[in-house]
Amino acid sequence: MRAFEPFKKLVDRIKELMSSKPSKVSQPVSRVIYLSNLLKRLNRFGKFKCSIIAAENGLLMAEAGDGVGDEFAGALAAMSSLGYETALRVGAFLSMGELENIKINTEGSILILKPIKIPPDVFLLGVLSTSFPKSRQKHIKKLLRIAGERIEKAFISPESLT
Repeated sequence: MRAFEPFKKLVDRIKELMSSKPSKVSQPVSRVIYLSNLLKRLNRFGKFKCSIIAAENGLLMAEAGDGVGDEFAGALAAMSSLGYETALRVGAFLSMGELENIKINTEGSILILKPIKIPPDVFLLGVLSTSFPKSRQKHIKKLLRIAGERIEKAFISPESLT
């Protein structure tokens, strides 16, 4: 009977872990998976080349792309931080009001950065796309708003992700 005691203890511990609430350690992992999947869906519905979620300081939190390369998302996150900082300074200097989003248009591409405020932090949702007609702007704005709400939820109530 003694030979089975360690096995019984292991089974009891597994049952205990399965019946308990998710640990705080699993929440960041769940959040990253959730955010990555959210960005993949966002790319599909918005026809974006790449999307990122970064901290205000440029730290990449999650990304999804079309296989452009690992360094591309990191560079986009760092540049989003610089773009956000510049837009804040310009907006404050010109008394323009609260920053809604930042758009950088080029001949063939557009980058949109949307700040997501979750006090005391700010996260940046960035999407890179080929240029699109004005008729798609309303659709893109709605997609970014919904994604922003879901990102807020992921940080405010992470227990809902499991």
